[in-house]
Amino acid sequence: MNEMRYDYRNATPKMNFLAVEALIRALYGEEELADDIAAADQYRVQISTIVKIVTQSAPMQAQLDIYLAEAEALATQWSSAT
Repeated sequence: MNEMRYDYRNATPKMNFLAVEALIRALYGEEELADDIAAADQYRVQISTIVKIVTQSAPMQAQLDIYLAEAEALATQWSSAT
């Protein structure tokens, strides 16, 4: 969280770091924490966190094409299910 605070200290609009923590904790079983965070805020926090992880992780960068292909396949599967 300290790195996130520093990296996004000048973000506009300001990053809600309680939302960042809540969404990370929601991933690890405290799902109810995400209930009070607006969808737009969840999206913004998720994108910012993903960008931070990918840009600072060589292993993530090396496998980014694989992850994106899997995400595309999943999105296609979801869109054909509706």
